[in-house]
Amino acid sequence: MYKCLFNHELLIAGTTQTPWQRYEKGICEAQLRGFIEELQGTDVDAVMLCPTAWRRNLWPSRVDPHWQNEAPGMPEPCPGTPMKYHEKAYFRWREFMLRGLDPVEITCDAVRKAGMGLFFSYRMNDHHHFVHRNSPTHNTPYLQLRDAQFLPGRPLDENTTGFLDYADERVRRYYFEILRELWFRYSPDGLELDFMRSPVFFREGTDGTEVMTKFVRDIRGMIGAKPLCVRVPATPAEAMKAGLDVATWLREGLVDMVNVSSFFINDLRLGIRQYRALSNRGAIYGEMHFIVESGAFGDFSNNVFRKTNREQYRAMAHRYLSQGADGVSLFNFDYTRDHHFGEPRRLGDFGCEPPLDVLRGITDFRSLDAASRHYYFRANQFDEKDDRNARLQIVLSPCRRSVLRVTLKDAMRSPMVRAHLDGEPLPEIMYPGELFAPLTTEALPEHARTWFFELPANASGSHTLTLSQVGLKRSEWTSAEYAVYK
Repeated sequence: MYKCLFNHELLIAGTTQTPWQRYEKGICEAQLRGFIEELQGTDVDAVMLCPTAWRRNLWPSRVDPHWQNEAPGMPEPCPGTPMKYHEKAYFRWREFMLRGLDPVEITCDAVRKAGMGLFFSYRMNDHHHFVHRNSPTHNTPYLQLRDAQFLPGRPLDENTTGFLDYADERVRRYYFEILRELWFRYSPDGLELDFMRSPVFFREGTDGTEVMTKFVRDIRGMIGAKPLCVRVPATPAEAMKAGLDVATWLREGLVDMVNVSSFFINDLRLGIRQYRALSNRGAIYGEMHFIVESGAFGDFSNNVFRKTNREQYRAMAHRYLSQGADGVSLFNFDYTRDHHFGEPRRLGDFGCEPPLDVLRGITDFRSLDAASRHYYFRANQFDEKDDRNARLQIVLSPCRRSVLRVTLKDAMRSPMVRAHLDGEPLPEIMYPGELFAPLTTEALPEHARTWFFELPANASGSHTLTLSQVGLKRSEWTSAEYAVYK
């Protein structure tokens, strides 16, 4: 059984500056192999290769022959032409693909040489760039299906999302054919159906569970006895709402691995125990992401995020394994690197190398239990909150010291914040800043928005943390986080 799944989005090799590749030169083979080779010596034992640039397939496909038939005749943008992010990504990949190279084949070879399991992770309804109707990262089969389901020429916006409807047999047939091509062309060790990019498959008010179960059953029949993984919403109830009947899939032996996801930002509340209770069949994985919070540079907030630090990764892995997960998974781990094509509004923020060292021992519960950990809850992850009070359950364990930090939206010392643990007041303390060393300074809170409290170092088990704002003024809650220092 695999213990650590690593989602590798092939797109990143064309958008990111790394030790092997800068923007000044085109994509090279060392860039493709480097993302895999750097995982050697870590707990990662399965690479979940996403072989697309959003909806654009990144191999010479016969089902979708874009690189052979369409790309050669596309006009090149003139030097200096303003381009959107997805256009920059496409034309960078186009230059590579028109050299007759196959980045999927190169990456598969690197994974096998590294001795890790090779899975394809295919996005079952990718949402990126819907509002850009003619984005070059939309492939022709998608455009044809989309226009058959929506009014031709109608602009795609927040009211016409562009998600394909799986009730349409043509949609299911396309996805089956593209997956079958990948499966028999490259012979991977397993397959993951990524239902989290994005979990919308049927028109509102439609129950599509039987349709989707039949689709999963067809995929199982295609791949035979090799492992089938599904990346699904945080709880079984959320999955069912999207038409994903994971309980039936496990009961019938249709899937072997369930990758429980919070979509894009970390969430310690993943329903590991709920999925574990569905069946004693199948391995359960808790997913971790590279960010814990969104933020801004002044008025600029596009892709500005507070990065997940080492102690936060350890806290999540410890939590999920303690709740019965068989392993952990990682999504977007490498996106700490600079991937913004020199966006001028991000000057001074150059990204950083991903914390690969934290992946050594990330599946070893005893090692994690002995390590310092950092638990983080965004305000929308609180159990309850209003403009004065907030409540959440936290799990403590004996340690050398434990410190709580609470953050509000507004930078002011009024209102004051008070904290209680199981009804007992926690002493407010002075603290120098971050609980642990951050990966970058991006999206860190100003000190004037934070309050620190001492948590009991000898406490263990689940406890109720209650927060309150005292004073005439009010501010929105931003986060509550606590450190366990071992």
